[in-house]
This record gives sequence, C-alpha cells and structure tokens, in this order.
Amino acid sequence: MSDETENAEVGPKGLVGGPQPFDLLRPDDVRLVNAALRKLQERCLAKAGYPEFEQHPVPIGGDVVSGDFARFELVELGPRSEAEARTGGFNPASSLYGPEPFEGLVVHDEAFEGVSDACRREATAAFPAGAVAAADALDELANQFEKELNARLRSDPRSLRLAEERLACLEDAGYHSARSDHLPVVLAVPEMFGVPRGQHVVDVPGDEPTGSGVIEVLTPPQTHYEPHPEEVKFAIADLRCRRSLDYDRRIWEVAVSIEEAIVAEHEATLTELGLRLDEALRYATEILQG
Repeated sequence: MSDETENAEVGPKGLVGGPQPFDLLRPDDVRLVNAALRKLQERCLAKAGYPEFEQHPVPIGGDVVSGDFARFELVELGPRSEAEARTGGFNPASSLYGPEPFEGLVVHDEAFEGVSDACRREATAAFPAGAVAAADALDELANQFEKELNARLRSDPRSLRLAEERLACLEDAGYHSARSDHLPVVLAVPEMFGVPRGQHVVDVPGDEPTGSGVIEVLTPPQTHYEPHPEEVKFAIADLRCRRSLDYDRRIWEVAVSIEEAIVAEHEATLTELGLRLDEALRYATEILQG
C-alpha cells in the first residue's frame, strides 16, 4: 500500500466542518456569552473570598456547549485515514470534548454553592433582561435538535438503506453484529461486533484531592489513547467500507436535509433567539475586552 493510500482521507473533504443548517444554533456565540458570564462570576467569587477561580480561569472559547454536539460531524463516523486508525483505533470525536468550566478546582466549603449562585445572578443582571436567557434557550434547543436529528436518522429510509449497506460490507469483512436491529448510522461501535477497545494510558499522573483547605487546585493527568490491535483492524475495515460505499458523503447529505427540515420547523424561534443573542453578544464583547 502506498503512503498516499495509507494517509488518504475518506469522505467529502470540502464538507468536513463546512456550514450546515444547525449552525443557526450559533454555538460559538453562545460560548462567548458564557465566557463573559464566567468572567463576571469569577470576579464576584474573588471578592467573596474565592480568588482561585479568577486566578485559574477557563480560556475564552475553552468550554463546550450543546451546539457543539447538535451538528452532524463526519469525524463521529470514525477515523478518516488508515494511518489515523492505526494510531487512534476507533476512538471517535475525541477532539470535540473540552474542559468543563472550573475543571481542576475542588471546593471544600458548604457556603460556596450559595455564593456561586448569587454570583451567577449578579453576572446575569449585568446583561439586558432576557439576553442571557436567549443563550441558555439556544443551548437547550441544541439538545432538542440533536435528539431529533438522531431519531430521524435512525428512521429515515435513506439512512436505513445506507446502514444496511455498511453492515453488509462489514459482514463481508468478517464482522457480524450481535444486535438484531439496524446498524447505528452515526457510529459502528466496535463493541457491537465483539471487538475490544483499547485504553487511555496515563503519561503523567494528576493530582488527587486531599480534602484539605477551602479550595484545592488540581492538575489533571496527561493521557494518551492506545487502541487494541483488534480495534485497529476493525477501524480499518470499517473505513474501507465507508470509502467503497461513498458512505460519508451520502450520509452527510441525508443529515443536512434532515437538519434543514428541523430548522424550518423552528424558524420563528431561531429568529427571535438570534436577535436577543445579538444583544447579549454586544455586552459580552465589552466584558471580555474590559
């Protein structure tokens, strides 16, 4: 096998990460509003005697919002090249996950929760009425959209036909699903075929909470993923099936058409929330620059 074939990506390169209807959920803008809220909340907590949150802030844009997961991402289908499969197995979508707000800070103070809630209310009050609620509503709508997209993908005749093709190809490669229902459209998980996963290996241990003090600042462990040899074989077989079926492009087109229908059903709500989010963004930008 040539180096070119080994490293060739599968799927429609021009569409990977490209625009799609669920972009109207505006996850990046929701993230900025959340970052501004968190900055005000950190400032409030510092004044209340918890300076660690302001001293160890989450990077702007470093948190995860529901809109990140609502969109159909081709990366969720599995590795995009055989070289990637050999190093990462079938470890899907790992790059989509980021740190939780205030990750690494452990509080041993019963009063903290009440103070934190009060600081959240104070931060929200710095925005126009209903502006922050718009960001929260879009986040909730993203959860709803994700569930609806997944449900429709699993019942749409086009995606079911693709699932059958993918399953048949994997069976020809020697993999037989233990499940009687259709192969999941988004992810042909190795466990369905009795294929063992690898494991995350700790390179540098992280800190363990000691329970002492008011707040502990913990360093998370540094890890890397080591795929199981059988997982690598399966990932390559499934990748070749996707490539031979032009699966990624075809399922992308189905997913985007479903997204278009869902967005059309909620057009008025998205328009209203978008206008309110615009107002929140103006305040968020000033806060983050201040």
